[in-house]
Amino acid sequence: MKVIFLDFDGVLNGADWLRKTQNGNVDPAGYAHYINNPCDPELVSRLNRIVATTNAKIVISSSWRIGYTLAALRGFLKKAGFEHPHSIYDRTPRLNGADDQRGDEIQAWLDRYIETEKHHVETYVILDDDSDMKHLKHKLVQTNTLVGLQDEHVDRAIAILMETTK
Repeated sequence: MKVIFLDFDGVLNGADWLRKTQNGNVDPAGYAHYINNPCDPELVSRLNRIVATTNAKIVISSSWRIGYTLAALRGFLKKAGFEHPHSIYDRTPRLNGADDQRGDEIQAWLDRYIETEKHHVETYVILDDDSDMKHLKHKLVQTNTLVGLQDEHVDRAIAILMETTK
């Protein structure tokens, strides 16, 4: 199985999306609109291309996995035009160490699933706007927080997922 470790903020939305969804409003309704539409449909369409091309499964690594169920996260993506809700597979564990970073959480998930017969992971990519991936940086496609997932990121993610080595 191919896996996409997916962050939300800075990947599927960005500052530009926040400005668009607020329509220049500074009132709480503008913020509520963002919460109701946390994913930019244009950026989600790029995620659709990655999944359609690679048939990868998605593991949510975003901090949103802590406050929302997988069903709610699927709903946010579906509302933004995500075409592959069946591909949302799991979420990374929450670790309790003071120095734990997202790379640690991804590694903990991989340690649990990478070699099991049921969940054999052949390769993976990390889509994130942060760089706290430690030894997994070679699998990171880092986006810009302001604009999120762009075409060049899609191309790089697909190339990584089409590799045959971990």
